[in-house]
Amino acid sequence: MDGSTAVSQAIAYIEHNLSQKLDLQAVAEAVHYSKYHLHRTFTRVVGMTVHDYGLRRKLTEAAKLLAFSNLPILHIALFAGYQAPGSVIRGELTRKRQFRIRNGQLEFALR
Repeated sequence: MDGSTAVSQAIAYIEHNLSQKLDLQAVAEAVHYSKYHLHRTFTRVVGMTVHDYGLRRKLTEAAKLLAFSNLPILHIALFAGYQAPGSVIRGELTRKRQFRIRNGQLEFALR
């Protein structure tokens, strides 16, 4: 299997398991790579680590839920991987400058 196929399978695994706690070992096992080789290949192809990709996807989904659902913020925070209900997800999302909420509209910041 070439690197791009393994990365595509890794991304599919991450997308399918966004609501789960993700770790590099589980993703690597899903695509039959060692975690070291997957880490290097994924970073080279995608431009970020598996961890950063999974975190960014969870934050993106959390931002969508904040903007377009009536779910309690606690449920959204738990989905995004926050352990404590005191974590203010909206502040965390905007602090990282990945998202902005302006006039009630969610804007994605490109990095």
